[in-house]
Amino acid sequence: MSDNNQDWVLAYTTSDEIEALLIKGMLENVEIAAQVLSQIDTTRQFNVGGLAIAKIYVLREDYETAKELIDANEWKEE
Repeated sequence: MSDNNQDWVLAYTTSDEIEALLIKGMLENVEIAAQVLSQIDTTRQFNVGGLAIAKIYVLREDYETAKELIDANEWKEE
């Protein structure tokens, strides 16, 4: 994470990097600091299922609000 003095916690995991970036933008829009740690290989046109994931981290003090916002939006396709 970019700020070593902060306590970052995992808020959301997805296999879609675009989804992760959209969620990060939504959180930052309401002034919740967010970081995306992506393990998705963008140099190739395929994923390795559950091995290719993007994780969204938020500061511990923003975790509950961030989870409520993420859960309130329908990010996953049915």
